[in-house]
Amino acid sequence: MYRKKDDLPLLINSLSIGEKRHFHNFFKRDQGLNGEALFLQLYSMQETGKSQIPKSFADSSERALVSAKRLLYANILKSLRSLHDNSSVDITLQNMLVDIELLSGHNLPDQASLILNKAYNLAADFEKFGHLLQILEWEKRLNITLDEISRPTSEIIEEERKVLGQYTQLKGLEGLYCEVMLLKRKHGYIKGDLKEQLTAQILFSDQLPAENSCLSAKALYYRNSVLSVFYWMAIEPLKAFEHSKKLMLGKDHSILPDDYLLGLLQHITSAICLGLFDETVYGIRAAEIYFNDHDLRQSAKLKSLLFVYRSTYEIKAYLFKGQERKLRKAIYWVEKELELHENILPADHLQIVKGNLMNAHMALGSSKQADRLWNSLMQLSPKIVRKDILSDLYMFRVFDLMQSGSYEDLISASFKAIRFYEKEDHVGTQYVLERAIMVLLRRKVAIGPKVFTITIIQEIKRMIHDFIIANTGSIRFQEHYSRYVIWCDAIIHSEPFYKAAERWYSGFFTRLPRAF
Repeated sequence: MYRKKDDLPLLINSLSIGEKRHFHNFFKRDQGLNGEALFLQLYSMQETGKSQIPKSFADSSERALVSAKRLLYANILKSLRSLHDNSSVDITLQNMLVDIELLSGHNLPDQASLILNKAYNLAADFEKFGHLLQILEWEKRLNITLDEISRPTSEIIEEERKVLGQYTQLKGLEGLYCEVMLLKRKHGYIKGDLKEQLTAQILFSDQLPAENSCLSAKALYYRNSVLSVFYWMAIEPLKAFEHSKKLMLGKDHSILPDDYLLGLLQHITSAICLGLFDETVYGIRAAEIYFNDHDLRQSAKLKSLLFVYRSTYEIKAYLFKGQERKLRKAIYWVEKELELHENILPADHLQIVKGNLMNAHMALGSSKQADRLWNSLMQLSPKIVRKDILSDLYMFRVFDLMQSGSYEDLISASFKAIRFYEKEDHVGTQYVLERAIMVLLRRKVAIGPKVFTITIIQEIKRMIHDFIIANTGSIRFQEHYSRYVIWCDAIIHSEPFYKAAERWYSGFFTRLPRAF
């Protein structure tokens, strides 16, 4: 694989002011009596954006220009290595291994052994198993020339087996974590036969050890990550929270920064599933602080993901608490930021953001904005819309029609919803509640719009309430369905959603178990 034409200018443009200064100082020796070296002239040309080839290259062959570009690229990396030689554990360990090899090559095993001991402790503390295996290999090699060996070779080999076991287990868990994250993006919530299928696939996977069988802190972290995501999908919020809470207690220095950030985001998800709205907002702030402190802005993917989580869960927290002013501010921020992120967000993330904006506008009574967002989502191809989002869009339309009093359109809307649920759920186990509501509406409204009374709304509210209790027990809250309980109250009392939510939350908060 060859470098692309624009790799060199991209590398130069990525340098900070300090890195550029270090590069100039690092290669001052190459500015001799005969003028600047060709690669430095080329650097100046690239840095200033000039397209004209320096005169020095006029009499040179094309091969000389190619060689100068290669040398410049290599020298920039050399300069960066010297500047950032201790900027990360991985770089530090790699440099230590180089030092060990150099000292060993100069027949100085005692000095190499001193560095090896430091490298061993650092790699063990950060659970860098790949580096640890290299260090153990060097320990065996140094023992050949040391007057006094560090320990018997058999002990080193035994530790290599142990580290290899830790490394293998960790890689299996990392793979399972990637698998469950893909399933989350594809399915969202899982019920019925799909839940049984994925339970067998994830919970009974050979790659998922028991908690007391985890061989490292990293393995335990990824085990909790897998289980937290899975139980969120399976709508088992207490179990999801139990595992996500442990992610907050782990040693973040031994976990990849992006995975640790994802752990924080997963805890946000688990917290809101239990109705812990203040902890949700706190988690968002903690994730933003971690993101900035670890300089993760260079990752456009993580930057967009943090935007999705903040926009989604901040809106949900304020929506369920009925905090009108904070909800308006959140909507303003999301819509402004969405202009920057819309074209780079994955399709499912964009759907989530727009779906929550739709709910927020509905809560404030902004029906035109909510309708616009609903239409934009329904116009997408069903193949690219997440099934749980599509299901909710059908429910949203029916409740919106009930709130506006458009009973004539309810029959058509309920028929469309039933067709969707039957098509997507052949065995009738995944959309039990949704289908029951639509069948009730179809039957009642078919008699005539005039008989559509508050009693029917109360019956729907009872159905949803009973479903939530049956699935959550003492929690009495479900992130998706509790919104419709509040919406029923808003319709019954002819008031904005946020007013009904404010009243609902005051009652919900008093019942919230203090153990959380």
